[in-house]
Amino acid sequence: MFSKICVIAASLLFTCAVTASPLTPRFSTECCANFGSSNDPSVMTLLGLLGVPIPDPPTFVGLSCSPYDGTTPCNGFIFGCNDVYGGGLIAVGCGGLPN
Repeated sequence: MFSKICVIAASLLFTCAVTASPLTPRFSTECCANFGSSNDPSVMTLLGLLGVPIPDPPTFVGLSCSPYDGTTPCNGFIFGCNDVYGGGLIAVGCGGLPN
């Protein structure tokens, strides 16, 4: 799990540096490639590097997400998330939805 998060973190940091898009919160249903807990040290580090507030109490964090509308298959995990940052790079405050 840690190695997956490290690989995702490296790709997210590269994408953020290339796109330079602001981290704007928004609610969305997301299809995420991976997820972790906001109290996991590696996830906390990633959130801190990207300037995303660390939620308290801890919650699920979706990683490498894209908007999901139910019309196409999701090969990852479907979440309803309170805040989505960086065009879906990080989704915070997520709860699972049935596939």
